[in-house]
Amino acid sequence: MGPVVAPAMTPSRIQVDAHPTRCPDAASAVRIEQLILEAKSAGDSLGGIVEARVEGLPIGLGEPVFGKLKARLADAVAGIGAVSGVVWGGREFLADLQRRGSEFHGGERDVYGGIQAG
Repeated sequence: MGPVVAPAMTPSRIQVDAHPTRCPDAASAVRIEQLILEAKSAGDSLGGIVEARVEGLPIGLGEPVFGKLKARLADAVAGIGAVSGVVWGGREFLADLQRRGSEFHGGERDVYGGIQAG
């Protein structure tokens, strides 16, 4: 949230529920809370990014045309009031947005894989 970047981790439910910000990293949660209160007192707001990672997803989940898992996930996430975008692929994908297509191994790249392909 804002300039605070919590370390990558696989949190437990207890860690997520431990702070009203829902940030599982305790130090980051305290700093985020401070930033929220500062912005609120100034009549301002902050933006943030939620990074989600799924492990152990079974091969073949979803449908190939209309019931794609990515489409269903995007629909669910977009239903949350403050969400204004969904990006697949993680931090390296965001960095790739700054590059030209020709910079990727002959202009072709598929490093993000597919859900049905595993």
